Amino acid sequence: MKQAIEKGTPVNPPIWWIDPLDPEAHKINDEYLLGENILVAPVTIEAAESRNIYLPKGKWYDVNRVKTHEGPIWLTDYLAPLNVLPYFLRVK
Repeated sequence: MKQAIEKGTPVNPPIWWIDPLDPEAHKINDEYLLGENILVAPVTIEAAESRNIYLPKGKWYDVNRVKTHEGPIWLTDYLAPLNVLPYFLRVK
C-alpha cells in the first residue's frame, strides 16, 4: 500500500508487473498480485475444481502445497476445490 501511495503503483498489479517483457504473463487475465510479493490465482470457472496457473520469473512458495517453484512455469491442472484459494508468496 505504501508504494501505491508514494509511487502511484497499483495495489493489485497484473502478473506481468514482475517481468514486463514476459509475453506469456501478458496473456493472463485471471491471476493477480497483491503488492509485488503475493500472487493469487482463483478458480473463476463455475464448478471447476482445478485450473492452470502461470508463475512469472522468480521463486514462488506455494502455500497450499508447501513447496517452492522456480518461474517462469505453468502449473497444470492445479487442484483447487471451493475451499482452496491458490496463492503463492514471492521468495527473495
